[in-house]
Amino acid sequence: MSSDAGNGMGTTGNAVRPGSADARRPDDPEITAHQAKGNGIHQMVIGAMLAGLAPLAGFLGGSMSGSGAGDGIGPLYSWLFGGLVVGGIGIGIAFLGGLRWMERQRDRSADPDDPGSQQ
Repeated sequence: MSSDAGNGMGTTGNAVRPGSADARRPDDPEITAHQAKGNGIHQMVIGAMLAGLAPLAGFLGGSMSGSGAGDGIGPLYSWLFGGLVVGGIGIGIAFLGGLRWMERQRDRSADPDDPGSQQ
């Protein structure tokens, strides 16, 4: 007896519920490359949040660690520098998301079969 016997889909084991994640594979011909790739909005939002909050978190971490006593680079500067580096990575992520979003908008306006086309 198959593990799918009790779900009303028969005993083949190949049936997939229509709304499940397994039903939407990127190699499925009915799913376009745009749907599999995403439209970049999430990347822009996550990158912008990272770019805004990472330097603040670096400054907070540096403030909590103290000024340090010595001639070397203090913990405040190290934490702030780390926050700025992570913020720069966030800017890069947001930029790549914007490029992906612009590419999707350009391809959408050029595709006559797309119901959301701008033509």
